[in-house]
Amino acid sequence: MAYVLFAFALILFSLITLYLSHYYGQWKNQPVVCTISYTIGWLIFFLFISILPIDISSTFAYQNEIHNISTNSA
Repeated sequence: MAYVLFAFALILFSLITLYLSHYYGQWKNQPVVCTISYTIGWLIFFLFISILPIDISSTFAYQNEIHNISTNSA
């Protein structure tokens, strides 16, 4: 389940980052290296913000499954 959310977040925030980069950036007036660097920086920030809650919730769900399996088998 977390893999689907990760893929969805990756696609969604890639599109948002490209849109914001096109809206706020000046692609025709600045070097390509500059455009690529701040686009990657924004993408890393957005992915960190979106993936951290997914990681925490999937970790808690996994720990609960392990705990339920160990208490039911004992």
